[in-house]
Amino acid sequence: MPSAPDDPRGEKGEPADPEEGLSELAKAYRSVGPFLHLGWTMAGALTIFTLGGYWLDKKWGTTPWLTITGALLGITSGMVELFRTVKRL
Repeated sequence: MPSAPDDPRGEKGEPADPEEGLSELAKAYRSVGPFLHLGWTMAGALTIFTLGGYWLDKKWGTTPWLTITGALLGITSGMVELFRTVKRL
C-alpha cells in the first residue's frame, strides 16, 4: 500500500531520514565510523604484509629485503584504501 502524501516514510515504510530518531552520540559515531575503519584497515594491512615479508625472509634467507618490501606494500595498500574512503565521502 503506498504511503500517504504527508507520510515521511518512503515506499517500503522506512524513514525518509536514516538518522531520524538517533541520539546525538549515535549520530557522532555514525559520522566517525568510516575513519575508525580506515585506521584499523591501515594498521592491519601494514602488519600483515610486514609479517608476511618477515616470514619469507626467514624462510629464504633474504633478510631484510622482503620485510621492507612487505612494509612498503602494506603502506601502499593502506594509502589506496585511504584515497578510496576520502573519494567515497
